[in-house]
Amino acid sequence: MDAFFSGKAEEPAKGYGQKVSELRGYLGQSVLVERFTITQKTENAISVSSANVYYGINVSPFEPLDQLDSMLVSRRVGQILGNDLIVLIAGRFGILNSMGGTDIAIRSELLHSRELQKMAYIKAAMKQFSIKGDVILTDDLWKDEYYWQIVGQLYQNRDKLPPQRQFRALDEIVNLSSIPRTLLGSIPDEVFEMMADEKATVLYAVAEIAEAIYLREFASSIIKIGPRREEEYDAYIRNALDTIHLFQPVDLRSIPEKPRTVVPYIMREGEERSRITLTDSLSDIEGKLQKANEEPQPLFYADTINPLLRILAYIHEAETILGIEAKTAQSIIGRELNASSLRVDETQQRDIYSRLRESTREMAGLIHDLIIAPIKESIGYEKNENTP
Repeated sequence: MDAFFSGKAEEPAKGYGQKVSELRGYLGQSVLVERFTITQKTENAISVSSANVYYGINVSPFEPLDQLDSMLVSRRVGQILGNDLIVLIAGRFGILNSMGGTDIAIRSELLHSRELQKMAYIKAAMKQFSIKGDVILTDDLWKDEYYWQIVGQLYQNRDKLPPQRQFRALDEIVNLSSIPRTLLGSIPDEVFEMMADEKATVLYAVAEIAEAIYLREFASSIIKIGPRREEEYDAYIRNALDTIHLFQPVDLRSIPEKPRTVVPYIMREGEERSRITLTDSLSDIEGKLQKANEEPQPLFYADTINPLLRILAYIHEAETILGIEAKTAQSIIGRELNASSLRVDETQQRDIYSRLRESTREMAGLIHDLIIAPIKESIGYEKNENTP
């Protein structure tokens, strides 16, 4: 913990071995990766044990395709480093955001049920892409007193952390003392009492920072992967883990003049009409891809990438992982799918987009056949849907 709060800059690299050099090369060319920090931490970790990747996600009623982006990239990382992926489904963290008048016990049960649902989809995806690793839930952390000790230490040193963001309607949010102790696992008395009068939602960031430190110690996680917006939390953990930030996804109606950014692992009400879900049929996918703008668009804008380019990147990653030699990306856009080949002038980018727009039917079929259909088959989705 002292090292976490030291604030010292990362020591200059003493030279990267073949694996880390290859990893940095892949990440630098992936069109899904916006930025990354792979330092001597990862080099040192793989030299003595392992440098696992961890991916923390939340829950929602629908399961978006976009939540697989970090998993597809992590599988490629695993092919290079020979490491595991730890997926933390932290849905029950949501009780910390409970409002006054909420039946928190019922809310906790609902969030846990959604955790189990998401776990089924994530495990099916891991099976489809031969991803080594494990899926853990909120309870796996909260049942360990040591996790809560980390939370307590972070809370005591919160003045050393970056400022908290401003919360709306903070006065309506419950204090930690309003949450039944039975819902907080093995939180020690002294930790609960120390934070009891704090607004629970203020503790959300502390709880998320604690998960990174905990998983580093107990799951050998040295790299955290996730969307760009998580840099708010990742800034806290830079002394403990390396990070990979993926471009924040946008929905299929997004255009440069009106970016529609979304959270990859959460689908809010109404978004299912313009985002692909893990239960969509082929016709559903085709219809949604057709919602992409017909006019030529740039591939990169507003700190994100065009949604059709993102879909093609999923296909490219899936084909690579599965050992398929179809080279779909090259056949559609006439060039390699990497950062160097796509960082071209706007006229060329718009030409590439036009090719993508003309190939939506082909891409729909590939997304369905390579990713969605195997996942639905693995969890018995079609069978369950047809059961009276």
